[in-house]
Amino acid sequence: MESKNNNLVLGFVLLARDVKTAFLLLVSIVSRSAVRSSSFLRSCVWDIELSKEINESFRQSSQARIKLPSGIEMSVHVLTTGYWPTYPPMDVRLPHELNVYQDIFKEFYLSKYSGRRLMWQNSLGHCVLKVDFPKGKKELAVSLFQTVVLMLFNDAQKLSFLDIKESTGIEDKELRRTLQSLACGKVRVLQKLPKGRDVEDDDSFIFNEGFTAPLYRLKVNAIQMKETVEENTSTTERAFQDRQYQLSYLFQQEN
Repeated sequence: MESKNNNLVLGFVLLARDVKTAFLLLVSIVSRSAVRSSSFLRSCVWDIELSKEINESFRQSSQARIKLPSGIEMSVHVLTTGYWPTYPPMDVRLPHELNVYQDIFKEFYLSKYSGRRLMWQNSLGHCVLKVDFPKGKKELAVSLFQTVVLMLFNDAQKLSFLDIKESTGIEDKELRRTLQSLACGKVRVLQKLPKGRDVEDDDSFIFNEGFTAPLYRLKVNAIQMKETVEENTSTTERAFQDRQYQLSYLFQQEN
């Protein structure tokens, strides 16, 4: 039963603004539903609270103050394996700067919790990049994979799909989806050559120097790839199972 409550836990934690609110929601969930794994949910709440404390301690640490470059803000959600949904590992070759930032946090974390092991979930990472376009500076809220691709254009004006694949090590399907979001979506910070919706092996990409937008901060949304028949069937089955354990709540907060 607990393994099927993961989506419930995620929604429950995201709704909570602090640990006190989370526990109030916990009481409501346990009392109004068939969920009996209150200790499991409580562990998730404490996991989030501990992660907040770890990040606050990291920001005040000598590792962060001395080794992180000025202007760089870093936050890491440290969650316990077994409390949360599992994700298949996705490899990516990080730029040197990002590897350094990870190593700085790892050094800090292991100095406090020796004997533990950190496993980075690359598919869940996200960044805010400051980009100096010729027509104006922008901040881009992007995924880690989008970040890795965009940083390649610090040193190159034009790159082929195969060049990007070789440099990043991102899995083929995920890379095509990432490039579509950057060159074919609403926020086109890259240009695809030749034009078209699908990303082919012989396509090339260039930095969009003519990019403009009215807003200073922009979010580059991911693009959902078309599913195969097998994937669509699997998604439908998971959605059906999730509905059996879905709980909906409506909250009003007085200002």
